[in-house]
Amino acid sequence: MFTKIVNKIKGVLYRMKLIKGVEIQQKVDLQVDQSFYDEIARWRCWYQGFYKEYHEIWYYVQGIKRSRKMTTLGMSKQVSQEMANMICNEKMEVSCDNEAVSAFIDPILEENGFINNTQENAEYMMALGGMVAEVFSDRNNIKVSYVPAENFIPLSWDVNKKIDQAIIVVEQTRKKDFVYTLLRSHLKREEGDEVLYYIENELFKASVNDSTLGQPVDLAIIYPDLEPYVEFPNVERPFFAYCKPAIANNVDSNIPLGISIFANAIDTLKTIDTVFDSFNREFRLGKKRVVVPNAWLRGAVEKVGDTSRIVTKFDVDDEVFQAMEMDEKNEQFMDISPELRSQAHISSLDALFKKLSHHRRVFRLTHLDLRLRD
Repeated sequence: MFTKIVNKIKGVLYRMKLIKGVEIQQKVDLQVDQSFYDEIARWRCWYQGFYKEYHEIWYYVQGIKRSRKMTTLGMSKQVSQEMANMICNEKMEVSCDNEAVSAFIDPILEENGFINNTQENAEYMMALGGMVAEVFSDRNNIKVSYVPAENFIPLSWDVNKKIDQAIIVVEQTRKKDFVYTLLRSHLKREEGDEVLYYIENELFKASVNDSTLGQPVDLAIIYPDLEPYVEFPNVERPFFAYCKPAIANNVDSNIPLGISIFANAIDTLKTIDTVFDSFNREFRLGKKRVVVPNAWLRGAVEKVGDTSRIVTKFDVDDEVFQAMEMDEKNEQFMDISPELRSQAHISSLDALFKKLSHHRRVFRLTHLDLRLRD
């Protein structure tokens, strides 16, 4: 039996043309385009709270180009978390009608921390459009692991878009100037009237500057205990279950993969961050300012007996006061503090939250189909 390698998400997955690399090395014609995985990468950026193409702002100050990071409310994370909590929380229970099956499953779920792990990964599912629960054996113990959306490539599915074959990008490991990528293929073949499920593990080696999978190498280089091929007789389904939010995929309706729950609310999320950023800068740039004559900050010489000292009328380190050259006969202070538009920002955010809430209410959630058969 094969040993499970912990899934890791590396930034290199976004830079690597994963689909093209798999097509070349596996000699298959994948029906999922690389552009869809680019969308998943974009959804992850929004979930993490920073989408560079939008949140990095460039501007000019006195002819000098500068940049800053837009302040964000992180609503993508909040929406995903709330929706995940609706289907997976501390009140969730797993029950079976068959007592024998329940006695077999309950210890496995408890040992795997099923409820806590499912709740966390359900949030990733909402944000990225899908996740995979994979069952495997580790030293004769049944384990359940979770595969993120960008690491899962479907190979075939039925008319109901139920996936029965897939490739999983298990892990990428960097050693010196090379990156090793482990792929696990869940496959099947027909033998007469029966269907045989089997798994293939393959390791690929590429230069760190290479944008492909590279060349196949011996598994033992990184994973000496991992078997390259395992068959499973008398099995009726693959050892993974793909889960997704029950909303139609309008990015690519021809594939069985799901979309993020905020995929169609990106414009609303952008506007929320724009308003919040403006609200934040309203207080940063709109603080109280008083213009005073230069002399009031520079100070004047004052004689006390035989000694002299410089006396200022205001604290020179106080950012409230701004110096300006003035006629000595008309020296006076001027309050130029701008009026804060706090209520306008609050009203705008409130309207946008209602709009985002409307997006959220139309989301219908699918159950997690992790049933085990006798």
